[in-house]
Amino acid sequence: MRSDNTKETGFLVRRLMAAASVTVLAALPGHAAAQTALEVEDEERADDAGDLGVTDVIIVRGTNPDRYRALNASSATGVDTSILDTPRSIQVITEQIILDQQSQDLRDVLRNVSGIQTRNISGGTTDAFILRGFEVQNVLQDGFQIDRNSQRVQTANIERIEVVKGPNAILFGQSQPGGVINVITKKPLDEIRNTATGTFDEFGRKEGLLDFTGPLNASNTLLYRFVASVERTQTFRETDTAAQIERDILAPSLTWRPGVDTAITASLEYIASELPVDEGFVALEDENGNLFIPDIDRSVRFGEATDVNETDQITARFSFDHNFNETWFVKADVNYQDSEVVNFSHAPQGALPNGTLFRGQQQFEPEIERFFAAVKTGGKFDALGVENSLVVGADYNERDFFSIGSFGTALDTIDIFNPVYGQSTINVVQATEADTTDQQIGVYGQHVVTVDDWLILSAGLRVDFFERDGEFSFRGNPTSRALESQSELSPNAGVVLKPTEELSLFASYSQSFDPNGPSVNQLTGEAVTVDPSEGEQFEVGVKGSFFDDKAFFNLAYFDITRTNIPFGTDPITGVTLLNGEEQSQGVEFDGNIQFLEGLNVIVNYAYTDAEVTEGARAGNRARNVPRHTANLWATYEFTDGPLRGLGLGGGMNYVGERFVDANNTFMLDGHTLFDATAFYYLPLGFDRSKVRLQVSVRNISDKRYFIPNSNIRTLSVGAPRTVSFGVGFEF
Repeated sequence: MRSDNTKETGFLVRRLMAAASVTVLAALPGHAAAQTALEVEDEERADDAGDLGVTDVIIVRGTNPDRYRALNASSATGVDTSILDTPRSIQVITEQIILDQQSQDLRDVLRNVSGIQTRNISGGTTDAFILRGFEVQNVLQDGFQIDRNSQRVQTANIERIEVVKGPNAILFGQSQPGGVINVITKKPLDEIRNTATGTFDEFGRKEGLLDFTGPLNASNTLLYRFVASVERTQTFRETDTAAQIERDILAPSLTWRPGVDTAITASLEYIASELPVDEGFVALEDENGNLFIPDIDRSVRFGEATDVNETDQITARFSFDHNFNETWFVKADVNYQDSEVVNFSHAPQGALPNGTLFRGQQQFEPEIERFFAAVKTGGKFDALGVENSLVVGADYNERDFFSIGSFGTALDTIDIFNPVYGQSTINVVQATEADTTDQQIGVYGQHVVTVDDWLILSAGLRVDFFERDGEFSFRGNPTSRALESQSELSPNAGVVLKPTEELSLFASYSQSFDPNGPSVNQLTGEAVTVDPSEGEQFEVGVKGSFFDDKAFFNLAYFDITRTNIPFGTDPITGVTLLNGEEQSQGVEFDGNIQFLEGLNVIVNYAYTDAEVTEGARAGNRARNVPRHTANLWATYEFTDGPLRGLGLGGGMNYVGERFVDANNTFMLDGHTLFDATAFYYLPLGFDRSKVRLQVSVRNISDKRYFIPNSNIRTLSVGAPRTVSFGVGFEF
């Protein structure tokens, strides 16, 4: 029986969220007969197999195990490839795991992957992560870079998430060396699946989700999906009123299959949101000048109720897939994203030991348009007695950015120990204006050679041409932000040794680059092009999938170096100086275990030693990077007896101590969080419709913890113990 994540052209697949799931794999009209199978939840329904022309009957009780695991991924090679045959560390988080954990956004989901930590920027309104010791802001959606000013990714429209560790410029061009996070959105399915869910928690979270999909005609050549989410949530953080989240998501998509080898998909995602901008807690200085976190209730905010981020964002995508035959294909994608943001806040500017906080009003109004087009083709062929696989492609990326920055005319104050709100009058004056256009053209090729299924060799090369045109003005004084046309080569290579079909030993080398902004010579006023920061990684590891794919693990050692890092400016000209270098080395382990029917276990651990190796702070540990992190999550669903349909789960997440500042003077203590969940599938007795009831508890021990911000003196506040409830109806 194939995995849900394996592409099977010309077959009908049904996937249900419920216990006692039913999966049908049957040939579509007009296709040659093939072995087909029917998964049913009891012996009585197995009698219906003959009516479907099914040759094999598999009895499945409980949630289909394939919904918890992924054997293939495309984010490392550009084509759907077995993870065992890929010489990179790749982790995939599926929709079922998101459902069981009641994850609300990308930050919740990524704790299931080793070596990833959350950062808080823009008052918690955008996504930012640290992966293998390096900041990752460019989250991908279906291989398309989401803008750094985009809204935090919610789980409403997520099918799965693929994380490729380390530099990966071969497919995506400019990126940070820690890796790529690729969010795969929900696509139309072949058979009807309708779900409606609601989620609530004790602090006022209220969220509803509709997810409808299926065919629009009898021949299954026209498929649709409609995802809609509405959220009206109060948070535990408050001023004189509770912070309010208002977010609406609408994501329709349509797939047309004019033939068995062609699929054309058009999709749209619209997000309208109003989010609180929350800079979190402020660190104070003691009598010795050391920073510490004051003992104040977690619910207290130091901003105002007027600190809000308002966003309208639309993302449109068109994709074309065609198989020329069983081995050769072509794929083309066009993506467009437009977002308009207004972000206002009272930003902390400094604090006195007595708790007096100085705040400055600031408002940013970015308008961003991104256009991305890509085409690739590839296939397999035999040469010199071995199997070859080749993929070549080209892409174009354009980002138009316009933003106005306005700031208050004077600072105000608030007492963090006894805050009085509403004393500040909004009064901001425009001070900055930025208008830039970034363009990038990339071409690449990836060649894979497979020798007798035990040796896999791969090599790839990408070349990018990029430039920037624009200017920046401060209080009416314009300066050029042009970036002269530059080019960058990004090679990679890898080898996989497979002593058995289930075990892979791998090694790889890869590079990435991230353009630095131009610098301005203060003597001449001319813009000076600054070379891009570059990253390179050496990685070795072992991965395996045993017991009929019921146990999967990935163990890897990595060594990443990032060079050309700005570390200061020339004292005379003010031009940016480059000779900074950072290195991150470590060991990571990721495992997924399903030894028993109904059991699913996710476990990961990472040791990350990241430090500055050249520059003004050589020898210091990288800020916000803990050396030790670990995560464990397990669920067990009863598949027989009177408790059938009941699922219990729980886990822990550990984050070690880490420095908040680059000078390594302010350290956050480590913390461990414990979570638990229970869910129950209640059949409704008609057409396999059912209800899923769920209750979850986050941070069971009510641990007080913090998340670093971009400002070294502010810290985001972790949520207290939270009880949430969910109800889902499938029909």
